[in-house]
Amino acid sequence: MKVLSYSSLLGTILSAIVSWVMERDINAWKLKRNKDLILIVLTALVGGVIRPNIQVWFTRMKGPLYVSLFKPFGIAFATTFAVCFFSNSLHYGSVIGTTILGMGYYTVMYGGQIKGNEQETSCDDSSDSLGKKIPLLQEEMEV
Repeated sequence: MKVLSYSSLLGTILSAIVSWVMERDINAWKLKRNKDLILIVLTALVGGVIRPNIQVWFTRMKGPLYVSLFKPFGIAFATTFAVCFFSNSLHYGSVIGTTILGMGYYTVMYGGQIKGNEQETSCDDSSDSLGKKIPLLQEEMEV
């Protein structure tokens, strides 16, 4: 947790320095509409507080594979909210590219799950295996 905090702090400092170098006009940093302020606050709230807590909760409940399955949904939700609430434009290339990436991601995850299941069944069918599973530290050796 400490490494993550330092990494986030360093990223914030570097982003501030690069932003200051690239845009020195003070008027460009002023928020002109109330939507901009709401967007910043909601992004910080959802991205920094709500999402990590939900991911930790799902990881404890179902395991790390279950949490990673929601990654393509995050892209779709962000795009939907940007188009509906913040009048961003949606391009066909972005939709097609995101669809292809999502399908590829789920294909890889499905392949990993199938491969894991095949290894478990091949290990269970071998003649060298004992009939029961014993944790490594509690294994009893017969002489």
